[in-house]
Amino acid sequence: LSQIRNRVHALRRRFGLPITVIRLHPHATLFCDQWAIARDRKQPPPDTFSFIWKLADSGFRLTTFTNLHHPLSMHRDNNTCPHPIDIVTALLPDPSSRPIIDAVLRRDPPAEETPRPPMLCFSPSLRLAQRGGMTKSS
Repeated sequence: LSQIRNRVHALRRRFGLPITVIRLHPHATLFCDQWAIARDRKQPPPDTFSFIWKLADSGFRLTTFTNLHHPLSMHRDNNTCPHPIDIVTALLPDPSSRPIIDAVLRRDPPAEETPRPPMLCFSPSLRLAQRGGMTKSS
């Protein structure tokens, strides 16, 4: 029984961060889409506090929710939209987690540690069309 328990703990240590990234990314994408829709409609962006509550209700027990404040307030001030990867990176700020985030979300790691330029908003329907999820006939 203790061998099974040790094996389970080893698997949790090995796959815990990738699973967290996979579970966080859809929430971050939905939040960014809501932000883009609000911006397109000239409405205020969605409430960060309710987003954090939704994450907590989904079972995330992260101690880094306050790390979202600075990037999201920058986006509010600049009237730009956040990127889901930036939200995931803000919630998992450990530098050793960045290669795992890049590998799981299949993006090339940055060449150097420079701040990412703000992503301009575009509508979620345009994002789906770019991903091939929507055709002109639909």
